[in-house]
Amino acid sequence: MLAILDLMQGPEGGGVTSHDVARRIIYPGLSVGRGAEWKSSSERRRTQRLIEEARALMQGGYRALLAGPSGRQK
Repeated sequence: MLAILDLMQGPEGGGVTSHDVARRIIYPGLSVGRGAEWKSSSERRRTQRLIEEARALMQGGYRALLAGPSGRQK
């Protein structure tokens, strides 16, 4: 998750796509190209979920993770 955030908020942050994240971090040997093939792939959906989860943790979700099951708010 930290690697995803580092890539997305690094020097090229604004120009990093989900395909870039997948190719560089999650699926280093990714053979799925861009365009329609990428848009319909399960790799894209998983990458988007991981990006969303990383952002949620960054925006405070890490506190609930650290608190564990007993510390979660309802």
